Amino acid sequence: MSHAVTIWLRGLAGKKLTKASINHASLAKLLKRADSYPIKAGGFEARASHLFHQSTAIPHAVCSAQVELAEANTDVFWLRVDPVQLIPDRDTLVLIPPSELALTELESKSLLEAFNLHFKQDGVELVYGSASSWYLSVLQVVDIQTTPLRDAAFHNLQGLFPQGHAASHWRKLMNEAQMLFYNHPVNLARRERGAPEINSIWLWGEGLLDTHQLVPRSQAKIWGQGAYLEGMAHLTQAHFSPLPKDYQAWFSEAEESQTINQHLIVLDVSQQTDADEVLALLESNWCEGLLTGLSTHQLHSVYIDLDLKDGFLLEPGYLKRFWRWRHPLASYCS
Repeated sequence: MSHAVTIWLRGLAGKKLTKASINHASLAKLLKRADSYPIKAGGFEARASHLFHQSTAIPHAVCSAQVELAEANTDVFWLRVDPVQLIPDRDTLVLIPPSELALTELESKSLLEAFNLHFKQDGVELVYGSASSWYLSVLQVVDIQTTPLRDAAFHNLQGLFPQGHAASHWRKLMNEAQMLFYNHPVNLARRERGAPEINSIWLWGEGLLDTHQLVPRSQAKIWGQGAYLEGMAHLTQAHFSPLPKDYQAWFSEAEESQTINQHLIVLDVSQQTDADEVLALLESNWCEGLLTGLSTHQLHSVYIDLDLKDGFLLEPGYLKRFWRWRHPLASYCS
């Protein structure tokens, strides 16, 4: 079976590229001989949905809820409501995400229980997804536009709080949560042992899923990590697997299936700072294999997204374009 592969190096954008980092032999050959296409989709959800051939971006909350909750109704409006720490910084606040707070399941559930008890009369009830992710479902669509947690983390929150007609209501809820959490036993104990406090919540990932816009992908598979990608596979009737270590491991597993021949491989490098190291690993772990796969027709197409403004499409015949010598990443080098 011949496979179609889309490989996304998520998080490379913004990292400093050098001529040495882009001139690895296999990577350079693949990119020079590919056709390039502009990518308009911005933001993680929009780009992931676009690369998985969805007509619209799937909202984060409803997508990840499919994985983290035992049951998540796709006919209602969803929000992520994550426990965070807000630190005063002059005349504003800086958000510390739950990934940095070492919040335990017991602590998280205790805070969530207190929140639900306090807001019960308002009809607001959060659902536990994990120690770092809570969920809220609302029957009607809410006019709110939020900032994704990844874009707010470690940033000055000036201008990043919820917007829209319903924003004042949710800002009030956030403020009340801060007062509620301040003297909660979880934070009293954390304060005593010098651990960071969980003193607020962050709302994000809002949206109502348009099920009529979902494109079924029963012959496709997403390889990666995270509840959003796994949830997208679930919603589109596709398959999901954790990211394999390299091309050979991926190909061996891919060959075991007789029905799956379309693959989205997501390599998340957002936490790595050195672009040279990232592209060196891409070269040795993936590009050499992709080049071999195209040469031997094990792959009938490869689409490479380096998280930049263009994507690169190759088919086996494109490798014969020996006259193409310009490197499309040269303009990104300092």
